[in-house]
Amino acid sequence: MTFLRQLAQTILQREDIALKDTLIVLPNKRARRMLQKELAAGISQPCFSPTIFSIDEFIHKLSDYTLCDDIELLHILFKAYQQFDHAKSEKLASFLSWAETFIHDISEIDMQLADATKIFGNLSDIKELETVFGRETLSPNQQRYLKFYSSLHELYQSFNSFLDEEKLAYEGKIYKDVAEHLLDYAPKFKFKRYIFAGFQTLSPSEMALAQYYHQEHQAEFYFDIDDFYRSNYTPFINILQNKLKLKDLNWIHQDYASIPKEIFLVGASKSMNQIFYAIEQLNRIEKEEGSLNNTVLVFADEKLLIPFIHCYDCSKANLTMGYPLAATPAYALLASLISCARNGQRFQSMQQQDEMLYYHRDVFSFFRNPLIVSYLFKDSKQHEEFIKDLLALNSILYPHQALRFPANGTLEAPEFPDLSGTPADMLQSVTSFFELLQSQCIQADSSSFDQHCLGMIIDGLHEAISYLQHFHTDITDLESTVFIINHLIQRNSIPLKGSPSEGLQIMGLLETRALDFKNVIMLSVNEGTLPAGRSSNSLILHEVKRYFDLPTYQEKDTVYGYHFFRLLQRTEQIHILYNTDSDTSLAEKSRFLKQLDFEINAQHLDNIRLHELVLPTMVSSEQQSKEFSIAKTQAIVEHLLEMEYNYTQLNEYLNCPLQFYLKHIANIKPADDISESVEQKLIGNAIHDLLDKIGKRLVDNPTDYPQIIGEELNKLDTSVEEAMRNAIFKEHQNQDKSKIYVDLSRGKSYLATEVVKRAATSYLNKLKEDFEKAEKEQYIFKILATEKRMITTVKVGEQAIKLKGFADRIDLREGIVTLLDYKTGYVSDEGLKCEDLSDIFNSTDHKQLLQLLMYAYLYDRDQGSGDSDQDTGDRIQDTGYRIQGTGYSDQGSEDCNLKPVTCNLGTVNCQLSTVNYSCGIISFQRLYKKEQHELYPNFQLSGVSEQGTEDGIQNSKFKIQNSENLSPETCNLKPVTCNLETVNCQLSTLNYQL
Repeated sequence: MTFLRQLAQTILQREDIALKDTLIVLPNKRARRMLQKELAAGISQPCFSPTIFSIDEFIHKLSDYTLCDDIELLHILFKAYQQFDHAKSEKLASFLSWAETFIHDISEIDMQLADATKIFGNLSDIKELETVFGRETLSPNQQRYLKFYSSLHELYQSFNSFLDEEKLAYEGKIYKDVAEHLLDYAPKFKFKRYIFAGFQTLSPSEMALAQYYHQEHQAEFYFDIDDFYRSNYTPFINILQNKLKLKDLNWIHQDYASIPKEIFLVGASKSMNQIFYAIEQLNRIEKEEGSLNNTVLVFADEKLLIPFIHCYDCSKANLTMGYPLAATPAYALLASLISCARNGQRFQSMQQQDEMLYYHRDVFSFFRNPLIVSYLFKDSKQHEEFIKDLLALNSILYPHQALRFPANGTLEAPEFPDLSGTPADMLQSVTSFFELLQSQCIQADSSSFDQHCLGMIIDGLHEAISYLQHFHTDITDLESTVFIINHLIQRNSIPLKGSPSEGLQIMGLLETRALDFKNVIMLSVNEGTLPAGRSSNSLILHEVKRYFDLPTYQEKDTVYGYHFFRLLQRTEQIHILYNTDSDTSLAEKSRFLKQLDFEINAQHLDNIRLHELVLPTMVSSEQQSKEFSIAKTQAIVEHLLEMEYNYTQLNEYLNCPLQFYLKHIANIKPADDISESVEQKLIGNAIHDLLDKIGKRLVDNPTDYPQIIGEELNKLDTSVEEAMRNAIFKEHQNQDKSKIYVDLSRGKSYLATEVVKRAATSYLNKLKEDFEKAEKEQYIFKILATEKRMITTVKVGEQAIKLKGFADRIDLREGIVTLLDYKTGYVSDEGLKCEDLSDIFNSTDHKQLLQLLMYAYLYDRDQGSGDSDQDTGDRIQDTGYRIQGTGYSDQGSEDCNLKPVTCNLGTVNCQLSTVNYSCGIISFQRLYKKEQHELYPNFQLSGVSEQGTEDGIQNSKFKIQNSENLSPETCNLKPVTCNLETVNCQLSTLNYQL
């Protein structure tokens, strides 16, 4: 029998007092509705219902004070605070950072009937001792800090004086007022029978109420306790029994010992796996029992409510928590506008500009909002074109005039809300925009949910405007305005339809007070969530709270422990889940679960069977597949044979054949976006472009090097800016250059320009030294070519594969041809060393070495010295060729990012030094032929082999690279949508949706 059914039967047993003369006080409103149902079931003829209040409702009806809303309380507190000299210069935004905490603290002090004078006096003394001890003088900030704490009690008194004038109050003040004036207030209610039921703890102010009605009206008290947890989680009830001098406690049950229970303690990695498990159990229970009328789903962490609603059909469920307005697209749209205003104001202040510019991430968040797409654009194609045009501007900050909507045929192009000006102006502009959006939503006869959400946002904005008009002398800054908006809008929830007595009940733990269910499923029962732990947002120190008997986390843990064990008291089937993922929470099950296990064994409760299990990560069958591959069609094979392969493509294939396929065969490109940082690729392109132009001048006029280098140094600023702009245009080569916004005078673009400039300066100075050294030592130093394009064909069986490459620079030094490659990124010393040539193709660690080997081979073939059908023997050695890399740096300065690369092909070992690199004389072509059988099984395209095509291009597949040397960081596959089929690429712990 449930607690409320037993209570209803007890109430109905007494026939000498009519139900209409009975007052029943319960812990919450939810229990009131359920008790009314139980009473109605036990009444056979019409009669008036008893009066049922929650404890909070009862106290508020007794008091003459009116509960003041939060914003009004903050305004009154601010007026009281500004009476102090040290507070006159404090801005409202700074005040709001602690004001809510202060109101919460004094509400708790009053509710506990504690002495505020002593509490704030002790707190001030402690803070003074902590601050002054060991210091001869205090800084101005320390002095203000002490003045703040020393004035808290006076602020408390002044604040209450302001409230008394208006007969307004905060929660604790009402409780204290009722406790101190019960003799005056009690005559408001004249009942013959008073019942207090279902309470586990009462504050001192509530205790005063209970004592009065027990002594004056013989109030009855009914408790819901079980011997299973009585000694640990009901200490207050013993105190209440002593104070009220109750002979017996109604009621102490033996439900844990008498009701058979199946308890499942389930560990699940990630929150979604908890939700999937819960849904599976709900479906099973509904199938077995025919309904979910006796089932409750409890969220210890209410953040899981939103993903659950999206995964489960809640049309027949009763959600007492409601759907958070903050989780809707309407609020997301408002949040993006607030973020636009915040960042716009910040950039405006930093750059000291008159015009407000809007941050691109905020702008795109706004324009990609589903409400904007659905109601302010003609269709998705128009929206895509609009976004494309915005991206083409390539701007990190957008001016207001660039954000005008296109006309959609039924609506004149609306303006992006003007967020400049005063907070009141900004609010008015935002409100007008939301009203326009709502009218379009209604005109489209669209979702009533969208209309309702927009209506709630608009109501909140109008209320915020009224506050600003009322408090205009105080609230003039954006942060204070945002605070008010969040108070009025963010905390709202959308009530969802449902029956409190039928269907699945979904609620938080505190809402389960006095309620009983046959089946309980509880999520996120982790330590740190249930109980919440030691975190406490309070100005009052823990030690001070303990001394003055104010509630601390220990008392709150006891309260939550009681509600947890009482909820399980009459259940038969229980599923309690906790998160085992340490990345998102403390991966430890709650101490309540450990105590549950301990007590079951200690009390020898054989009727309770407890099962512990840990769920495996739930993945789809596609994700469970160890390998995914794409077979090559004849069209793919033909495409592969037509391609010219450079080093980058070969490296991509070696790294991940599937990535190679998506990029070069399927031509799937990443979505356009605006990068705030100047990518390394952009810097590298700018440097290569600049050095190529300088090199070409020296190729044509080698003897004029002093004049050329001098001229290039003098005009370096202009040259670098031109190279940077060209690199940016190259990144957006498919877009109209006139729409691409390039500003190299500030931000990260300026820093990148300076990096390129410094690297180019070091390069020119070193080049000048090389020419002068050659003249002095009388040897030939000449730049033969820059950005030299080299191409050759490699025959493998009957198939011909084209290889190509670009050498950054080719020099002639003392009759020795030197190939140079510039690297602006990091080059590992270990990556340039290789004991076994096959390692080059099995690891990404040697990608620079592979590039050098390929360039050496291409150059040799390009000069006509190589032939794949003939062994050229020692041709390179005979012609005196030597592969050498020369680096340019500013004496090893870290300011220069140019990283030269070289390799000693004789021993396949690269040596790095500060300036110059050289290596032994080798026969590359002979080495290549000699090691052919070792190299080709790895150095092949799509399975090409010397044995022809039987196991080659036609029959091989693009597969996921499973090399142990790869990690999720080495794969840059992005989630891609394909209209053919859905597949998964699983690399280490990452999943990619294709």
